[in-house]
Amino acid sequence: MKVTKDQINRISALAKINTDNDPKLSDDIIRLLGSFSTIQNVDLSNIEPMVLPPQNLLRKQKDTSGKTLDRDKLLQQAPKSKGKFFLVPKIMGEKK
Repeated sequence: MKVTKDQINRISALAKINTDNDPKLSDDIIRLLGSFSTIQNVDLSNIEPMVLPPQNLLRKQKDTSGKTLDRDKLLQQAPKSKGKFFLVPKIMGEKK
């Protein structure tokens, strides 16, 4: 598969990577696309398509409730709590 500079630029833009200053990165993309080309050339004409893995391989288990931990005992061990809730440091939207 022949890969053009325009294709490399398009893929780089979609992936939001800059290949202008790194020719090795462009070579890596060319090799990657070559691998896809190899995969596309595999003859699958005698293979049945499989949408999902066979269902008999999935382990089935009843959805039952079991023994749970005591909330009050857990809250006593927590560094901070308020009522029946654990208090944790804010991490989203925090400026440092």
